[in-house]
Amino acid sequence: TGVQTCALPICIFIQDSWRFVFFADGRPQLSAANDLIWTVVQALLTVVAFTTGHTSLLWLTATWGVAAWVAAGAGFVQFGCGIAPRGAASWVKQHRDLALRYAADVLTLLGVAQLGLYGLGILTGLAAVGSIRAAQVLLGPLTFITLGGSIIIIPEGVRLRARAPERLKVVLASYSATMVVISIAWVTLVGLLGGQLGRRVVGQNWNGVKSVLIPVG
Repeated sequence: TGVQTCALPICIFIQDSWRFVFFADGRPQLSAANDLIWTVVQALLTVVAFTTGHTSLLWLTATWGVAAWVAAGAGFVQFGCGIAPRGAASWVKQHRDLALRYAADVLTLLGVAQLGLYGLGILTGLAAVGSIRAAQVLLGPLTFITLGGSIIIIPEGVRLRARAPERLKVVLASYSATMVVISIAWVTLVGLLGGQLGRRVVGQNWNGVKSVLIPVG
């Protein structure tokens, strides 16, 4: 968890950014290819780790992290551009109307999430944090759907605002309503199948997950 939350966000931000770039550029197939690169590299590294007996948490987390860096670097090759640190300041200045808002949005969400976990650990102990994390594992499909939807809806929303602004509110309302329905349905399903599914996935942590599943969902 320490490696995941502290040392690797840079490559995650880069890889996530490539998704937005490829969708905004009208080439979503490159985004899918980049995710496939991450999946294949991590699968290969995981196989190597297991066949060589390196099955500790450190090594398995490293397979995830190294694969993430490979995918982040592959994005530069796919898009056909290099790194230009000197142009960063001018780019932020040119796009500050959106760039600063997006940066504040991401930092606020991540900051609140991390501070919330730290505060929970301090006030109630690590067992409570483990229950929250275990619940997030069971709700993982919702995370995939939410992240995938945001990658699509943001650039599409920008296009609608420019071409058909009268449709923007309708599309966003429909998207939000759909996400709410999907979330409720999945949380309900996990709750109904909790005894079997929960213990199979999170083991002994299921007892703690039961009390936080609905709030987390």
